[in-house]
Amino acid sequence: MKLSRLFASFAFLVSTTLPALGQAPAQPVRLGELDDRPVVDASGAKIADVYDIVVDTEEGRAAYLVFSVGMKVIPVAMPSTEMMFSKDRIELALPRGRLEDMPALDMASLGPRYKRGRDLLGTQLKDPNGVLLGEVKDFMIDLTNGAVAAVVVAFDPKVRQEKGWVAIPRESVRYQSGGYVATFKLDDMRPEAQARAEQQRFDAAKAAAATIDRDERLTELKGRSLIDPQGKVLGQIVDVVTDAAGTKALYAVVNVGGSGTSSVALPLQGATRSGGNYVLPSGAAALAPAPAGGKRLSEQIGRALVDPRGKEVGKVRDMVVNLASGKVRYAVAEFEPSWIAAGYLVPIKVPGEDRKIELNALTGSMIFEAARWPDINHPQFIANMDAYLARQ
Repeated sequence: MKLSRLFASFAFLVSTTLPALGQAPAQPVRLGELDDRPVVDASGAKIADVYDIVVDTEEGRAAYLVFSVGMKVIPVAMPSTEMMFSKDRIELALPRGRLEDMPALDMASLGPRYKRGRDLLGTQLKDPNGVLLGEVKDFMIDLTNGAVAAVVVAFDPKVRQEKGWVAIPRESVRYQSGGYVATFKLDDMRPEAQARAEQQRFDAAKAAAATIDRDERLTELKGRSLIDPQGKVLGQIVDVVTDAAGTKALYAVVNVGGSGTSSVALPLQGATRSGGNYVLPSGAAALAPAPAGGKRLSEQIGRALVDPRGKEVGKVRDMVVNLASGKVRYAVAEFEPSWIAAGYLVPIKVPGEDRKIELNALTGSMIFEAARWPDINHPQFIANMDAYLARQ
């Protein structure tokens, strides 16, 4: 008996945290489509028909592709170097005689976790409480490795009124007691384009959470822990040392507890963030005795800023540094009310040794409330800051 020909419109995917169907390693095919593909040998002569597949319900993959040769049905394990797939045929690197000599399909010997594909078609999909959601109509199979990319379901109209079958990522269902149980909520279902866009935003946010290529306030950077890949704390950052100009970060000073202080070279290479901590891929090997020389960045904080006549007009309140680039990005200052309204801060270029600043240099400044810092890593803020600093 051949597999039934099944046709459907796969309009939806499930959950932004699960892999989208189009993200499978290769283009999946419907189980029903295999009916139409002749099975040929290396010469192109037809030697068999596709009869069925055998699904490993625990691993969620097609463990065997089953061929009918005469009166015999023969399973070939997947994946196999002896099978090559194209859009219109399946080629076996086996002559018909050798295929006929292979053992016939014996489901009893495989064990209960293995089910014939056509026996799974028509089984029910229920929610964890046993409420019927729909019926399994097809499977999407990745022929390169046998993985079941998706289970295709016709939902009960009482559950979902939209027409068309739905390709549900295999990770969103599990096989149980002769049918499938949904591990997703119906509210998680969304059009494929929306699911893909949400997944991209999720991936971008995850990457942003791990990158150290970001601006950090020195006052918040101090006290952050350096950890190894296993999560062991190596020490806490207590300062950043710069070159004489104060614009290039050379190394971070690290408090290693009873061992005193150490350092880690900047820019950091290959490091990531885990929450507020910095993960050093080489662990303690990245730490070294602090070199001589350099300027401590924390000494900038609190320093007075003066006008061209030498009168104090403000103070540095924070420094912004990027550990991935090793750059001291800018300073943040507070000025007397005759210059800038009280309670507001102003980003400025890293002040030189003379610490002189002119009032007209603050024209068009990116002023913000001291109690309400902006997101200094927002792409638009960074772009505006770069343009602003270039004008100073």
